[in-house]
Amino acid sequence: MTAAGGGKVKLAAPATFTVSGDWLCVDDAALSATSSDPQLQTVYGLILFTPRLLRGHVSYTAGFSIPEPTPSISVVPVPDSTPPTPVRVADTGISLVPRQARIWAGRLATIDVVDSLDVVLVGADPKLGLDGLIYDVVFTQIQFGRSAGVLAPFAFEAPTVGKVCLTDPSLPRLPWMKPQL
Repeated sequence: MTAAGGGKVKLAAPATFTVSGDWLCVDDAALSATSSDPQLQTVYGLILFTPRLLRGHVSYTAGFSIPEPTPSISVVPVPDSTPPTPVRVADTGISLVPRQARIWAGRLATIDVVDSLDVVLVGADPKLGLDGLIYDVVFTQIQFGRSAGVLAPFAFEAPTVGKVCLTDPSLPRLPWMKPQL
């Protein structure tokens, strides 16, 4: 990418979108229950989001803004002064790798210290040379209340930006495809 004057255009981080979802199951009544009514229970498990790209795919971008690594030498900070993060601009190859998330207490969550709700994925950003992008979704280690369970894999088309709810009945679900080797 070049600017009108021939200089390189600084490409910000790739466009992203937010993914959410909520899961419940209908389970047996608790052993201590006084009725035989089934109980709604939250689901737990893992989710793998795999971008459907050819193995080894790299998006080559011109003028990408790359943060420089922080030196390992301790420097005494000046009070009330935050140095800017050094950045360099370079032609860069960007690879999209699978993202692991989880269903925690029935909600889609990022696997981090606080189990942040929802997951942020890279969108179908034309600046990455992506005319479209599909994510394959695989569920593992699913727990329905007290029982192990299974949720069927599927795929969905990624927007450039915005939100996708995996449990929205109107979400167009595409057939899941095994990642290419």
